[in-house]
Amino acid sequence: MIEWLLPSVLSNALIATLIGLVAFCGSRLYRRPTVWHVVWVLALLKLFIPPLWSVSSPISSPPTQVASSSLQTQNPSLVRQGSLNVDRGLSTDGEGIVDTANKEVEIPQAMQWSLPEFNLSKALVSFWAIGSLVLLLLTTYRILRFHFLLSRFRDSDAATNELVKATAKHLRPDSSAPSVRLVDCTVPPLLWPVGRTPSIVLPAQWWMSTTPTQRETVIMHEMVHWRRGDHWVRLLQWIASIVFWWHPLVWLARRELHDIEEQCCDAEVMHRLPALGRAYASALFSASQWLDDASSNSPRPPISTLAMPMSHSNRFETFHRRIQMLPTLKYRPLRFRGLTAMLLLTFLPLSIGILAQAQNPDEVGKASDASQSQTTTLTGTITDTEGNPIADAKVRVVIPAAGLRQFEMTSEYREVWGQTDSLGQYIIDVPETTKEVKASVDILHPGHRRLVGTFMMGGDSNEVTLSPGKKVTFDANLPNSRYYAGQVVDEAGKPIEGVMVFSNHKSDQSHGGVERSRTDAEGRFAIYSYEDYLFSEEFAVALGRKSHTASVNFYHGEYMDANLDRLEVLDLDKRDKLRVVMRSGYKIAGIVRDADGAPVSHVNVSIVHKDPDQRKTLNTNAAGQFQFEGIRGGEATLRVVDVPGNRKSIQKLTFDKSMTELAISLQSFKSPIEKTYTLMGMTVANVTQSIDEAYDLQTAGTKVKGVLIVQPGDRFDSFGIGELRAGDVFWMVGNERVTDLLAMVRQLVKEAKSPTIGPGGAGNTSAIPGTDGTIKVRVVYTYNDDRGHATNTQYMKITPADIAELEKLLAELESKNGE
Repeated sequence: MIEWLLPSVLSNALIATLIGLVAFCGSRLYRRPTVWHVVWVLALLKLFIPPLWSVSSPISSPPTQVASSSLQTQNPSLVRQGSLNVDRGLSTDGEGIVDTANKEVEIPQAMQWSLPEFNLSKALVSFWAIGSLVLLLLTTYRILRFHFLLSRFRDSDAATNELVKATAKHLRPDSSAPSVRLVDCTVPPLLWPVGRTPSIVLPAQWWMSTTPTQRETVIMHEMVHWRRGDHWVRLLQWIASIVFWWHPLVWLARRELHDIEEQCCDAEVMHRLPALGRAYASALFSASQWLDDASSNSPRPPISTLAMPMSHSNRFETFHRRIQMLPTLKYRPLRFRGLTAMLLLTFLPLSIGILAQAQNPDEVGKASDASQSQTTTLTGTITDTEGNPIADAKVRVVIPAAGLRQFEMTSEYREVWGQTDSLGQYIIDVPETTKEVKASVDILHPGHRRLVGTFMMGGDSNEVTLSPGKKVTFDANLPNSRYYAGQVVDEAGKPIEGVMVFSNHKSDQSHGGVERSRTDAEGRFAIYSYEDYLFSEEFAVALGRKSHTASVNFYHGEYMDANLDRLEVLDLDKRDKLRVVMRSGYKIAGIVRDADGAPVSHVNVSIVHKDPDQRKTLNTNAAGQFQFEGIRGGEATLRVVDVPGNRKSIQKLTFDKSMTELAISLQSFKSPIEKTYTLMGMTVANVTQSIDEAYDLQTAGTKVKGVLIVQPGDRFDSFGIGELRAGDVFWMVGNERVTDLLAMVRQLVKEAKSPTIGPGGAGNTSAIPGTDGTIKVRVVYTYNDDRGHATNTQYMKITPADIAELEKLLAELESKNGE
């Protein structure tokens, strides 16, 4: 609503200003007040009339939906429900300081992009509305006060009433005449439009002192206002001044229209009563002099904005100039032909609008590309599971489509943001769409789960196809969820940007990933997807677990790890005021060399504390150097394993200060891998005890072996399960653990050929059939390198050709196993 309202209002205001400038300049060059009166009225009408068609403007305005690609965003991908993982995940340092009740540090309720944030458009509209409301109340009070004041006084004498009726019959024979009221207060003669019919208001003291000819001209003046319908123009001015109080045009138009109306009335009075010109001038002067004298002896009630007084000012020079103009005024009313021409000439500015098109500074000047690109409109409605609209939800669109559960923004992508209105509806314009492309959508709103869901159980379908110049509808409904947010700071209270935030659901035997994100420039983070059922007794019984807790871990290369535990027990008013302090710790640095003393570049180095668990990992630089910061003192293991090169070094360290000159020598070993296989472009091997120990895979503790990736090949991107590396181990397919390649292939074929739900369906499933013939099968793999030491649950996309390849491999494996 706001995204449409402001551009439309600004467009109308600009067109109205241009019309007003024409009227202002034209009235000083060509003295035809009836013409410019029409033009000024049209300028005010343009403020309210929406354009029938728009023209493009070179005015550049940044699209409010487009967010900076430098923001580190949360990272879900399209997956469906599956079982919880056996606990192989990252652990945290218990020395992180957690303070959920610290009241000395003010924690705003908003992240830069995900929490409620300052919205300039909304602020402007709110300020506009408040100003209009104040002005409406103030002017309405003055109108009613003036009306009640007039109602206290008597009606006019019979002679004046007869004069008004005769004048009305002469001007508008088919209409009833206005009433006349004599008042005992200091006001100029005026026409008052409030009531069942307009009223002519005359100050009794002055009126009794005038001559009959003066009275005739005064009544004619007010009746001309009535015949022309100037009181309706006053109503338009009043409404315009309330709605568009911020626009100088409204106040300029008000002044100009008052002057022009008086000129038109003066000209018509002189035309209809040519013999009474001197009487009319003396009536104007008399009214001015009486107002000046009376104002010093008696209070003057303020004149309402709807009144049409014959005298706007009692200043002598003003009336002197007006009286001098009387002989020069010519009565030239607009005839039907002239009025028709005026309306036709003004139809164009009334019907058009100016569309300010946003331009990316990097794209300015690329006219050839712009001529081929179009805008795609994405629209939809966001509701909760009960169908209630969700207002102020952030809608994120990433192009091309990507797995948003674990997504890091790069230059290869662009993202566009929108927001729902009070009805849960949104409209997002995606500019520069040159061809049909798939995009991913995520919805974020405190108190509701993200559209893309959790790491362990997935979410809803979130891909949409964008076509140039087309309108695409994407609706979604989000289940209710607990919302946690806060800030990460260092020991001095300074916000820490770029902290990895891992939120998990843990039990006594397992854990499942919920969300992953990074803190923004102010150290803020938000977690959306802790649904209530995760902590229900029914869920615990179904999984055979004894305890369930929400745990959030915080990782940064320069600080000691920290964690938050048992978030589920926090009071509601503390859930978005979390505060985490990360300590500095020690530095551990050195160089890695091979057996011949040459530096080893780009090899993974990790340092691990066991009690409590803390792990940091990185790769050596081109000179074989590494440096860890934020390390807790005590006993730790320094681990360097080069899986492809069959080299490693694992040594124990004990320290209570920084160590910056370590020398690590890698020792080669003979690979225990005896047999390899080809699995969908990957070279793999069955994990054995000797392989586990040689490569320090650390899978033996789970009593699960699995399938080791020896070489990932170049096809794994098509699986859509993240980056695969040498040393990764597959150990679950569907909801079944697999100990070797035969079990893995057998389960992949089974899941691919017998999915538990239909295409596009939802539910807790281990395989999801796609509408294009593909199958997404749930797989779990473990990694132990610079990505951390954890498990990753994903849905592997398998094509019909992949299924045929798997069936062929399965037949070979079963044949050899039978031998």
